Amino acid sequence: MTLHTLPQADRKLKVQDLENDVCSLLHMTRIAVSHIEGVVNFEHSIGNLSDDDSNGVIFALYEIHSRAQALRDRFYEAVHGQSA
Repeated sequence: MTLHTLPQADRKLKVQDLENDVCSLLHMTRIAVSHIEGVVNFEHSIGNLSDDDSNGVIFALYEIHSRAQALRDRFYEAVHGQSA
Protein backbone atom coordinates (compact mmCIF):
# COMPACT_ATOMS: atom_id res chain seq x y z
CA MET A 1 0.00 0.00 0.00
CA THR A 2 1.41 3.38 -0.99
CA LEU A 3 0.87 6.71 0.71
CA HIS A 4 -1.53 7.79 -2.05
CA THR A 5 -3.81 4.77 -1.57
CA LEU A 6 -4.27 5.32 2.17
CA PRO A 7 -7.40 7.03 3.46
CA GLN A 8 -6.86 10.75 4.19
CA ALA A 9 -6.70 10.37 8.00
CA ASP A 10 -4.20 7.50 7.76
CA ARG A 11 -2.17 9.46 5.20
CA LYS A 12 -1.87 12.42 7.59
CA LEU A 13 -0.67 10.12 10.38
CA LYS A 14 1.84 8.43 8.07
CA VAL A 15 3.18 11.79 6.86
CA GLN A 16 3.48 12.97 10.47
CA ASP A 17 5.40 9.78 11.34
CA LEU A 18 7.74 10.34 8.40
CA GLU A 19 8.23 13.97 9.35
CA ASN A 20 9.06 12.93 12.91
CA ASP A 21 11.57 10.39 11.58
CA VAL A 22 13.26 13.02 9.41
CA CYS A 23 13.48 15.44 12.36
CA SER A 24 14.84 12.66 14.60
CA LEU A 25 17.47 11.84 11.99
CA LEU A 26 18.51 15.48 11.86
CA HIS A 27 18.72 15.62 15.65
CA MET A 28 20.79 12.43 15.84
CA THR A 29 23.07 13.77 13.10
CA ARG A 30 23.56 17.00 15.05
CA ILE A 31 24.48 15.02 18.19
CA ALA A 32 26.86 12.74 16.29
CA VAL A 33 28.57 15.71 14.63
CA SER A 34 29.04 17.38 17.99
CA HIS A 35 30.50 14.27 19.63
CA ILE A 36 32.81 13.43 16.75
CA GLU A 37 33.94 17.04 16.54
CA GLY A 38 34.88 16.86 20.23
CA VAL A 39 36.95 13.71 19.65
CA VAL A 40 38.64 15.24 16.59
CA ASN A 41 39.48 18.41 18.51
CA PHE A 42 40.90 16.36 21.40
CA GLU A 43 42.98 14.17 19.08
CA HIS A 44 44.22 17.31 17.32
CA SER A 45 45.10 18.96 20.64
CA ILE A 46 47.28 16.02 21.72
CA GLY A 47 48.99 15.85 18.35
CA ASN A 48 47.36 12.74 16.89
CA LEU A 49 45.79 14.65 13.99
CA SER A 50 47.33 17.32 11.79
CA ASP A 51 45.57 20.60 11.12
CA ASP A 52 44.62 19.43 7.63
CA ASP A 53 43.26 16.08 8.87
CA SER A 54 41.20 17.60 11.66
CA ASN A 55 39.85 20.37 9.42
CA GLY A 56 38.97 17.80 6.74
CA VAL A 57 37.05 15.63 9.19
CA ILE A 58 35.18 18.58 10.68
CA PHE A 59 34.32 19.89 7.20
CA ALA A 60 32.95 16.46 6.26
CA LEU A 61 30.88 16.30 9.45
CA TYR A 62 29.28 19.65 8.79
CA GLU A 63 28.64 18.66 5.17
CA ILE A 64 26.74 15.60 6.44
CA HIS A 65 24.75 17.74 8.84
CA SER A 66 24.03 20.29 6.12
CA ARG A 67 22.71 17.56 3.83
CA ALA A 68 20.49 16.24 6.63
CA GLN A 69 19.07 19.74 7.07
CA ALA A 70 18.47 20.03 3.32
CA LEU A 71 16.67 16.68 3.35
CA ARG A 72 14.43 17.85 6.18
CA ASP A 73 13.70 21.11 4.35
CA ARG A 74 12.89 19.34 1.07
CA PHE A 75 10.62 16.90 2.88
CA TYR A 76 8.81 19.71 4.70
CA GLU A 77 8.37 21.65 1.47
CA ALA A 78 7.07 18.57 -0.37
CA VAL A 79 4.54 17.86 2.36
CA HIS A 80 3.48 21.39 3.29
CA GLY A 81 4.20 23.28 0.06
CA GLN A 82 6.40 25.81 1.83
CA SER A 83 9.81 26.06 3.45
CA ALA A 84 10.28 25.10 7.09
